[in-house]
Amino acid sequence: MKNLVLIITLIFSLTGFAGEMPKYLEGATVTVTLKNGKTYTYKSEEYAVVKRANMSKNIYAAAEVKQARKIIKKVEKGELVKQKKNRVYILGGYGSTGKLETSTNGSRYETKHEKGAVGGVGYQRKVNEKLNLGIQVQTNGTTSLSIGTDF
Repeated sequence: MKNLVLIITLIFSLTGFAGEMPKYLEGATVTVTLKNGKTYTYKSEEYAVVKRANMSKNIYAAAEVKQARKIIKKVEKGELVKQKKNRVYILGGYGSTGKLETSTNGSRYETKHEKGAVGGVGYQRKVNEKLNLGIQVQTNGTTSLSIGTDF
């Protein structure tokens, strides 16, 4: 939803900043003459004459339009995607399988456990822009809570 609002805002801002050229300027040219007499001619469809008092505002607006066009191109290419909030994962490893054997021999207490393949499943939920909370359960009886960050 954020991306949709951003795209709509950018499209409207593009049309507002770019402004439509007045009909009387269509096909016109802008000629600049330097002190040394050298002249440059530009098409009015490509360039506009801006009063110096408004120049900083227009430069800022032009930068915004340029950025908006880049974002719109990314959207058109499918490069911007909606961030998902849920993550489910599986895991595997090698370690204690949870089968613990104990024995007592006089004053001696012994424990043995089997080692082998351990699997599991986990779930994480994005709670804000960077923070994730989750839970993980393994076949050896281990249950873990997790906290993570995206960067």
